[in-house]
Parts: sequence; C-alpha cells; structure tokens
Amino acid sequence: MAMVRALPEEFSNFASSLLLMDKLDKASIQQAFVSEESQRRHCASEAPAVASALAASSASAALLKCLFCLMTGHVMEKCHHFLKMQQDAQQSVKNNRAKGRKANKVQEAKVEEVVKFVGNASACSLLDSSTPQNDSDFDWLADTGASSHMTPHRQWLHKYMSMCIPIKLADDTIVYFAGVGTVVFNPVVYGKESQSVEFTRVLHVPQLRNNLLSCLHLTKRKGFKLHVNESTMHFKRAGQTLFTATVTSQHTSILNGVTEPLLESAAAAATISFDINLWHRRLGHHSYADVQKMIKDGLVVGLHLDSKEQPDPICEPCLVGKMTANPFPTSTNQSYAPLELIHTDLHGHLPVTTAEGYRYWVTFIDACTKLRAVMFLKKKSNTFDAFRTFKAYAENLLGCKIKALQDDKAGEYMSNAFIKFTNKCGIARRHTTRNRPQQNGVAERANRTI
Repeated sequence: MAMVRALPEEFSNFASSLLLMDKLDKASIQQAFVSEESQRRHCASEAPAVASALAASSASAALLKCLFCLMTGHVMEKCHHFLKMQQDAQQSVKNNRAKGRKANKVQEAKVEEVVKFVGNASACSLLDSSTPQNDSDFDWLADTGASSHMTPHRQWLHKYMSMCIPIKLADDTIVYFAGVGTVVFNPVVYGKESQSVEFTRVLHVPQLRNNLLSCLHLTKRKGFKLHVNESTMHFKRAGQTLFTATVTSQHTSILNGVTEPLLESAAAAATISFDINLWHRRLGHHSYADVQKMIKDGLVVGLHLDSKEQPDPICEPCLVGKMTANPFPTSTNQSYAPLELIHTDLHGHLPVTTAEGYRYWVTFIDACTKLRAVMFLKKKSNTFDAFRTFKAYAENLLGCKIKALQDDKAGEYMSNAFIKFTNKCGIARRHTTRNRPQQNGVAERANRTI
C-alpha cells in the first residue's frame, strides 16, 4: 500500500484506481501495472506526428531506449554494440566459408540448423525500436510453426545469456536474436490462477513485435500433449493441464495469463535518481538509518543507490503521520484501598462483528488491586448494564464498596440512568478533559494491550 502511494505525481489517477480495487493482491497489482503501461503506449501511438517531432529534437533523444543494450539515447538500428556484433557475425561466416569445402559443409549444416530453429515460425512484423507497442505485444501466441520460443522483451528474461546470431523468418527476413533466457509465466486455467510455468530457452529477438510460444518445442522436447477444440488449446503434461490458450476469431491462439517480469526491471525502468529520499518514500517513510542498513547488508534485492545526495531533514508526510504530543506528567495519585477508584473506558466499534454479534468492549480496572474486567457489548448503550454487573461482582469479591469512577465523559457514561445510579450509590464521578486520553491512561493502555 505504501509503495502505491509513493508513485510519482503523473500516476496519481492510476494510484487512485488501485486503491478503489476490491482485491489488492500481488497478481492484481501486477496486471494493473501491465495494463497501465499498455494504455500509455497505446495513447502514444495515436499521436505519430508528435512522436516524430519529439524524436527529432535533441531533448527527446535521451528518452529513446535501445532494445539490444538497454541504454537510453539511441535506438537499436544505431547501436554501436549491435552493429559491431552484426559485423562480427557476418565476418565470421565469411571466414568459415574460406576454410575449404569440408569446413564449408559443416558451416552450412550449422546455418541450416539455425534457420530450422526458427524457419517455420509465423511471419512477424518488424518493430522499430522507437515505435510504441500495442496491448497485443504483451500476449503470448501459441505457434505451431515456430521451433523455439521468442520474445522482444528483455525485462521478462531470467538467467539471460547475451549472444548475437542471425536467424531467418518464414518470409525470408533476416533478424538477429540478442540472447537466450528463461521466462516465468503465471497462467490462468479455467478462470483460476494456476501454478507458475517456466519457459526455458526463450530467444530474445528485439525486432519482433509478438511473443511466440513454440508448440513443437513443447511437444517434442518437453513431453507436452496438445488438445485443441474450436475455442481453446489445452497444454497438458502427465495428465494435468498446466496452461491454456484461447482461439480468437483471427485464428490465433493467445495464452491465458500474465508474464512475470524481473524484480530489477522496476529499477531499470525508472527515470529518476535512486537516492536515499526515493527509497525512504517507497518503503513507506521508513527511517533513513534502517534504509541504509538494508542497503549495506544487502537485505533487499534490487535496492541500491546511484546518488549520494543527503536526505532532506524535513519530510512533511513523516511529520504529519508520526507527530505525537509531548509526554504528560506521571500522576502521583495512588489508591491504597480496594475499589477506591475504578478506571473505565469503552473500545469500539470493531471492524468485524463476532459470531455472537459483539462490536464493543468495556474495561473496568481497580487502581489498587489491578483487578481487571472486560465485558463485550453489542451496543454502546449497554455500558450502564455492564457497570452494574461489574459493581455487583467486584463488591461481592472484595467485600467493599466502589468509591469513585473515572471515565472520559463519553455519551455512554453520561446517560440519566447512569448518573442517577451512581448518585444513589454514593459513587463519586471523575471525568477527564475532552480529547485527552492520556488522563485516562490506565484504561487506554488496557485497551491497547487487549
């Protein structure tokens, strides 16, 4: 909850919608963040003229992000690392062909293997590095022609290994995959969240637009069985359905579920400096000393600093949320006889009603013997009946009369029946000042302990 409130100002509407959700768990928040990101990119795609103008300016150049090296300020087509590895790969192919016919055959066999690896994949539209992605870019397409899983999203890949090898698509287009990794997918099977599934040997192809799940790879190498009907594809192994895909009207199959991103991707996507003030706000305004201890001892994954800026000595949310009054002086009054003074206070109403219908409790504490009685109430008006019950019990137990009663002068203690009863029994009434619970500290501390 504190991390949602610590989002930047431009996410204020998004944070408000999160706080109004009926169910606020990890899966719901993760799906909401993915949907918000997709919506922002979709809105950006509706203004190509503005986007091109921004791309032409030098100020917006810093906002561009290369999908190959993940650095900002340029696109993949102009990335020096990408161009160098592409040139090295082409030169390596030329050198191998010059070694002779035998070496040539070995190299051709390797090239055929690479082409076969993704040669049967569905033809995908190439994606410019500066083009915003659509909602469909985050979906997995179950492809019966692809011989390997592929995705353009680097932030999804765990256990990532960098490499640059040319591959050929079904339309004879040559693209390069930048690495191989593992993707964790959280499926939704028959409307319910199921156990997470790990896709291994997923190719990172920055120039692809869609995410391809190879049905051939799953059936031939992973022991899956594929059952297809007119609306759903079922992926089963050992008789259990691990995940499903919905068949659309365009004759494509989209996996049901959400991809789990890397933990570090939240930090990698941020555009502000990671100073101690930022982590102080993100961690619910935790103390600076504890935040620095987390960083020093490595207690939190992805928690780091890239700025040595000193923390602001005045944090307004901390002042408002943690402000306390000066301590009240300790009372010097003491009771030396049982039932000489009774402290009482009502607590409630409780957010959850008990099975018997109780929503309040009232405490009665003897200042001398520390005899404590707690009575549960269904209504505040039952406080008077609870006091009469306590009076009869305590006086019978200790063999003496109640001399004085101290309360906070709330309405449940000031009814006509309550006042007449105490006057009749000769019980002195002591009331604390309004909005000063410290003056009734014995009963207030008892309620807090309970």
